[in-house]
Amino acid sequence: MPRLRESGVRMSIDDFGTGFSSLSSLADITADEIKVDRTFISSIHERPRSQGILKAIEPLCQALRIEVVAEGVETGEELAYLREHTSIQCVQG
Repeated sequence: MPRLRESGVRMSIDDFGTGFSSLSSLADITADEIKVDRTFISSIHERPRSQGILKAIEPLCQALRIEVVAEGVETGEELAYLREHTSIQCVQG
């Protein structure tokens, strides 16, 4: 992976927060971005616990210089919440 990164390939951790994608993966893999799993993004404007998880992920990624991508943004309400309450610049529908 280091040689791929040297050649300009960006590394992503997909489905962050579920399955094998966990905090330990941030310690073991040098990634350019994480994609926060849709389970945390779906109806986020109505789910305080998911909001709290996302608020915890953001500063962690900032400290590690990892970009955060919100996966599964499918409604205007979800996008509006992310724009108003987070610093996430990239979303995936």
